[in-house]
Amino acid sequence: MMSYPLFVFVLIVSTLLRIPLSLILIVFKDLSPFLKDRILFERKNLIDSGTASFKDRKADALFFMASEGEFEQVRPLIDLFILKKKKIELVFTSPSVEKKIKDFYQLHEEQVRYLRLPLVSFFPINFLYFQSLWQFVSAKHLFLCRYDFYPEILLLKILFRKKLYLLSGAIKKPDWYKLQSLKTFDYILAVTNKEKIEISKITKVEIDVFDLRIPRIIDRSHHFESKLSQHENLKWILNHYQKLPNQSKLILGNIWPSDLDILNSLEWMALIKDLDLNILIVPHKIDAKFLAQCEKKLMDLNLPSRISKVSQIQDFQIEKIQLLDFSGYLCECYNLFPISYVGGGFDRSIHSVLEPVFSQCKLITGPKIFRSTEWDLSFEMVPNEIRVLKNPESFYNEFIALQEVDCDLSIRRKFANGSTKILEKLQSLLNED
Repeated sequence: MMSYPLFVFVLIVSTLLRIPLSLILIVFKDLSPFLKDRILFERKNLIDSGTASFKDRKADALFFMASEGEFEQVRPLIDLFILKKKKIELVFTSPSVEKKIKDFYQLHEEQVRYLRLPLVSFFPINFLYFQSLWQFVSAKHLFLCRYDFYPEILLLKILFRKKLYLLSGAIKKPDWYKLQSLKTFDYILAVTNKEKIEISKITKVEIDVFDLRIPRIIDRSHHFESKLSQHENLKWILNHYQKLPNQSKLILGNIWPSDLDILNSLEWMALIKDLDLNILIVPHKIDAKFLAQCEKKLMDLNLPSRISKVSQIQDFQIEKIQLLDFSGYLCECYNLFPISYVGGGFDRSIHSVLEPVFSQCKLITGPKIFRSTEWDLSFEMVPNEIRVLKNPESFYNEFIALQEVDCDLSIRRKFANGSTKILEKLQSLLNED
């Protein structure tokens, strides 16, 4: 019975302790390059025009997000609110999403304000270099994405009577703090039915099930040809792979060097050489160092084909193995293939498996799936279309077996139809007192 009151006490004490801690961190910032960079990042709030609070005008909704992934997660709801002429506030943690947030603000200056979350320079009120999240927030309805439950954010509900809604709710690696945090929310959108059941054991608020990335993926899937056609080299890739039969093409998405061992077998050598198998490889990162590591790994495999980069295609000379060496098109590319391998499962964790699933592309991954709620949802939806490898050597057999499996289009249509209903419900939350 005392768990939640104790939790509130912990939130208040930890927030009060942040005040002297912020002062100490700022005084000694030169001792840590990371700390110094973070403080400089947060101080941009003091000069950017987009960080000026709505104040008396008040926003209709506020969105908290950690990084670019969370921004993409909630983007369909943000876009809907903008379309409905709502004013919104965006609070983010990571520099990785800064450019996208600022670009979004430039498109909607009258409706959008943003703030880099002052983790190091936190203070209850704006004072010199110290910054107050509480003074920035004017909206009553606050949407959090996933699990970044900072005390100063949760206290907006407890001290200032804001409404808190959790999007993409999940209990991955639960602890006491996370479980108690769930009790502060007025509504939760869980990512899977399994997560809904687990969360309902903690709190009695209304819980629905949906992943907000789905509407955006579906939209990109519907327009994949037009987007690929905008890039000259991808237009050649589009024409090339559309002409190939399904059994002659494969995409490897979000690939780490460790994933490429799946191609290290005599069976794959024969498929590439004798059956004219064409492979598009999309690395997880496209910086020079990471691309070089992937290229070296491919060369070490001694595959029976030249390997070329998509950016260097000339006169429609497309090799059997292509390396997509620029970002922003993976989701569209999945639509050209019947089967995909999504990387990370032999490294840290798989990433973005809903993209191939809603591009009507069957899926194979490595074994590290446990951190991915997208994998959980995909497996709930289409378990027959997904394979998880125990080791790289089993990839060939799973690829051959998956060719005989048909995509279930009905379940995808069901989720597509549910998108409108969920977005309308989330919009209706703004009407609650």
